[in-house]
Amino acid sequence: MSSIYLSDEVKKRLIHSARKRGFRVERGPQSQLGEYIEYLIHLDEQKDTSFSGQTLEQALGLLAVPGQEPVTDEQIERILGDRRQSL
Repeated sequence: MSSIYLSDEVKKRLIHSARKRGFRVERGPQSQLGEYIEYLIHLDEQKDTSFSGQTLEQALGLLAVPGQEPVTDEQIERILGDRRQSL
């Protein structure tokens, strides 16, 4: 396996972040830095899959008022049309 070069600043931030999340980071085989990197990869993979097909639903959720249904495409088109006319 090849080595990966990380700047001292990135190493410092990586170790700080791992420790902040409860991973044991030290020299030797007891270090959990590898597990923390696997955890980061897992989060990244989850993030990539969460965008497939759910982006529109997530965006509509940002427009929703708590207790009300999300805004529909027709409502958005009407809002945009009204805005264009007022410009």
